[in-house]
Amino acid sequence: MKILIVDDEKLLCKQLVNIINNESWHWEQIFTCNNAFDAISIVDKENPEIVFTDIRMPQKDGLELTRYIYEKSPQTIIILITGFSDFEYAQTGIKYHVFDYILKPIECERIISTLRKALLQLNEQRSYENLHFIMKNYFVENSTILLHSFLEVILFHPETLSSSLLNQQAQFFSLSFDNYFLVGIRSVFTNTLNPMEDYYTIHLVKDSIKKNNLSPITYLWGNTLYWIISSDKKETLSVNYIESCLSTLQNEIETTYPFILHFAISEHGDEISKLCSLRQQTELCFEFKKNWNDKTSFIFFEDLSIESNNVWNNQNDIKQLCLQIRCGNKDMLSSILTDLIHSLNSHSPQQKDNISNLICAQLAVTFSEINYNFSDFHFLKDMIQKCVYHNDTSSYEFMQIIYILDKACQTVTNHIDQANDHIVNSVLEYINKNYKEQISLTDAADSVYRNSSYISRLIKQSTGKSFTQILTDKRLDEAKKLLRNSTMPISAISLAVGYPNVKYFSRLFNNRIGMVPNDYRKLIQTLF
Repeated sequence: MKILIVDDEKLLCKQLVNIINNESWHWEQIFTCNNAFDAISIVDKENPEIVFTDIRMPQKDGLELTRYIYEKSPQTIIILITGFSDFEYAQTGIKYHVFDYILKPIECERIISTLRKALLQLNEQRSYENLHFIMKNYFVENSTILLHSFLEVILFHPETLSSSLLNQQAQFFSLSFDNYFLVGIRSVFTNTLNPMEDYYTIHLVKDSIKKNNLSPITYLWGNTLYWIISSDKKETLSVNYIESCLSTLQNEIETTYPFILHFAISEHGDEISKLCSLRQQTELCFEFKKNWNDKTSFIFFEDLSIESNNVWNNQNDIKQLCLQIRCGNKDMLSSILTDLIHSLNSHSPQQKDNISNLICAQLAVTFSEINYNFSDFHFLKDMIQKCVYHNDTSSYEFMQIIYILDKACQTVTNHIDQANDHIVNSVLEYINKNYKEQISLTDAADSVYRNSSYISRLIKQSTGKSFTQILTDKRLDEAKKLLRNSTMPISAISLAVGYPNVKYFSRLFNNRIGMVPNDYRKLIQTLF
């Protein structure tokens, strides 16, 4: 470990060297010089971990040197040596992340305590760097396994990670989810329906996709291969392009092997959080597949609601019902479901059966999305089928359906409340960590990926205070601590708690506390 001491007073340099050498620390080397130009040469050549530098020096002062070191090596610990008259000037070094300040005349104990703190920080930095190195190597060596695990999470369990963390991991794997379709692929032998054979053939499909460089994003689950077809272009992927990709794969496979491929194509996706619901859409497509030996291989989710005779036009009603559940809105459920059931009165029994199945399937997807654990789903399915078949919205079954949907809405409301509490706590934590900086409501909102007006309302509802009030309270509380426990000048305390203008700080302190900072300090000293 190396230390550099920079001061135009040679005697002070020697004094610092003696103080440091008298301690039982083992330094690789201690460098000294008397001007910033020589210091820059030493920094470039030796890369010292700790630098002591005076503020006042000829030609190039300590702050200029500090800026140079910070831009070249931000992890270097810089300790400024300054006279009392220059302390306020030295505070500009905050933007260069100056570690500490030592006032002249220097005190042995102050030097030693500052060095101890600096060593602790260096050890923490090295531990972090070592851990980062180990983790980086682990990711490189296990990238295939980790990618497989990540795909499993976003397809089946996205609720276990925050949206920001999902996006960060996607960036790590260089995956884009701004413009994509999810395709589920299953294979069926032309002469058998043996599930084990289907399982093994789907491995051939996966290999074929990779061999033709169609897409690197595939995930095998049981006898289903999930294939994410994406594009980094701004325009939305066309259905024709999707069909072209699938046809290429289909022709290659079916001309070589004796089995048929079936493709379930989701709606268009434009963010990673949608992937799980799109996976559920592909499963619904396969559920509606009636004859696995026919040549109709493309099943689009958007087509599920369209009956062969085009008589049913209530897809929006089902979507609206599910939307109200996702929003936690109970008020419209009864009327939407009533209108939906009555609109099916003229349909044939077969059509009613198909539509009730689709309603149940969409509700199952919705329940999964909102994490509503309704284990006895066949019970709900039976009641929906009875209400649809008999066109009855006054029965006990209908009231039970509404009761179950109300509970689903309550689950959403609870999730929203929990999410809001988490957001508020994150904003408060952001304030606690960054109150020294010139932060704003917009900065806090950006830190939790929300707009400022929403955060403003949420904080007010939760705490009864505005963002500015909370920030001011935090800053003044910290100022009172410094006034009680330190001898720092008022100007330094003002800057340390986020107020560059000491006059504004004093006026604000007086308005809130009822006295100026100096009087508060005197009062506290008198009491204690």
